[in-house]
Amino acid sequence: MADFSPGFGDNDKRILQNVIQVGLSLSSEQETGKMLKLVYNAAIAISNSDGGTLYICNKEEKVLDFEVTQIVMEEPDMAPPPVPLYVEGLPNHSNASSYVALTGETVNLPDVYEAKGFNFEGTKKYDMACDYRSKSMLVVPLKNHKKEVLGVLQLINAMDLQTGDLIEFSKEIEKIISSLASQAAVAITEAQLIQRLSQEIKETKKLEEAEKELNEKLRNAFLETNKANEKLTGALKKIKVVRRMAFLFVLILVAAGGIFGRSYDFLPESITGSPAAPIMQEGPSQTVQVMTQPISSSISMTGTLKPLKVVNLVSPVSGNIKKVNFEYGGLVKKKQVLVNVDSSEMQVKSRDAYSTYIKAKEKFEEMENWKDGSEVTKTRRSIAKAKLALETAKKNFEDTERLFKKDIVSETEYNSSKQQYISQQMDFQSAEEELQAILSKGDEKNKTIVQNELKNAQARLNETRTQLRRSTVYAPISGVILQPSASGGEKGPKVLGVGSPAKEGELLLSIGDLSGFSIKTKVDEVDVTKVQVGQKVYVTGDAFPGITLPGKVQTISSQAGESQGGYGGGAPSFDMNIVVDELTPEQKERIFIGMSANLEIIIYENPNALVLPVNVVEVMGDKAFVNKKTPGPEGASERVEVKTGFTTIDSVEIVDGLKEGDEVVYSMSFSMQP
Repeated sequence: MADFSPGFGDNDKRILQNVIQVGLSLSSEQETGKMLKLVYNAAIAISNSDGGTLYICNKEEKVLDFEVTQIVMEEPDMAPPPVPLYVEGLPNHSNASSYVALTGETVNLPDVYEAKGFNFEGTKKYDMACDYRSKSMLVVPLKNHKKEVLGVLQLINAMDLQTGDLIEFSKEIEKIISSLASQAAVAITEAQLIQRLSQEIKETKKLEEAEKELNEKLRNAFLETNKANEKLTGALKKIKVVRRMAFLFVLILVAAGGIFGRSYDFLPESITGSPAAPIMQEGPSQTVQVMTQPISSSISMTGTLKPLKVVNLVSPVSGNIKKVNFEYGGLVKKKQVLVNVDSSEMQVKSRDAYSTYIKAKEKFEEMENWKDGSEVTKTRRSIAKAKLALETAKKNFEDTERLFKKDIVSETEYNSSKQQYISQQMDFQSAEEELQAILSKGDEKNKTIVQNELKNAQARLNETRTQLRRSTVYAPISGVILQPSASGGEKGPKVLGVGSPAKEGELLLSIGDLSGFSIKTKVDEVDVTKVQVGQKVYVTGDAFPGITLPGKVQTISSQAGESQGGYGGGAPSFDMNIVVDELTPEQKERIFIGMSANLEIIIYENPNALVLPVNVVEVMGDKAFVNKKTPGPEGASERVEVKTGFTTIDSVEIVDGLKEGDEVVYSMSFSMQP
């Protein structure tokens, strides 16, 4: 880690450390994708941004393709689409990122919602969908030494390190990020040149290998052709011999005799004719015509109007209520501020999470460059010293041994020199073993552990920052404020007020959706099998005469209510929920929550049904028959099978076998004909 002078503050040290680290990493990295991630992560850390996107210029498609993105939102999978550089042939200056890519200028916006000259409708829709608030934005180009724009780095929502509040990007940060982007562009250009040269060398080698392979194939093909020619010549000689023998054989056959043939005749035999279908001739009979008319059946019940759905809002953080901006039973609009919660405790958690994240990131970066890290370098120096000491001890021992053999030094001095040499050998071996042990700390297993710790720290930081932003509670939908019911041992429902304590995850209030209604009712065991989810329901009420609301069956319970059925509790009944999805403005003014409603559930409806009286259709087993009138004598008919549908008290629906206008002959009593 670099050493800084006392004039640097902690934040300056942090920024300078990131700049130095990314500079060293870019100088040794050759893969473009990893370079972009290094630059992006460094920019996020230096500016303390909430997120952002790094785009790469796609000159062929004339768009900006996103390469790296990380925006802290509810739905992280919503990746930004490519940004067109031109719209209908004209430069796209309405988008901040495409403007920077085309002009090479830096854009620094304190608040995108108040920015002029750019279209941020897509950003606002994205914010609304993800419950986010985009504010400050910094967009810088990635320009290389030729002033070519290779991409665009877009950062969003700079945050104050102490308070967690959203702030604008300072001019100092803008300069640092621009410098970092330019440095990255130059490194990327150099890497692309190296990759291109390497690719050309590979292609050249492939062409050389292909040429050798082709020459080998041509030589083999030439040899195979020669062999084939030799075989063909031999085959032609054999064919000539065979032809001569066949010619002689034919001459012998012609001389020997002729060929005679004979034929046989067969007389076809057919059996035709079948008895005509019997014509049923009744005695005194009547006719009825098949007609089209509506047929339906319904079940009636009652219920009470409730909101279409209820959205419960919980406290995002623990603290006291600072502000209440609603009244129970009052109407609120979507995105309206409802409650402000004191976030002091969450700010402490956010700062702790950020400190943990910085430590985890430093540890991860150290692990990524473990082989060149300080601990490994220190151990290598220890090995070098041990090796030098070993060589010196070895030389001393060899000199002492030579002098000892000549009786110049004593045995004691010789043994001392030998022992020192052995000791230095052991020190050198220990140093090498220590190096291997330290290098093993940077293996893939430990890297994975450190990487997971960094991801967990990032997730906790994102969570605390998200909760800080949500210390102001907005209405997610338009509707009416419902008073929450009592919970636990409370005597009554909790009413929010300024100073009221709120725990994280505790229910604050509920909003009823007034865009439609839901009606809870019960259906008895006799009719429950007739009702199905999705069936049409007509809703009326004595309190809103002249209005019929179209609804449908949403849910049907599969179990009878506990208070019904069973041991003398009365006839079993099943809970059912009816929904009315939409209301007109006039209906919203006349119909309110809590009103009683009359429900007519349409269990069957066919406005164009073919209908016959019940007594005209004869049922035999699982089949049905009628006597259809035929042309001819008065009362002549034929027996035809029909398929029936829904049946009422006096009518039956004909699904197949007859058409509108057909006449059916019937009598008061049917006579069976075998």
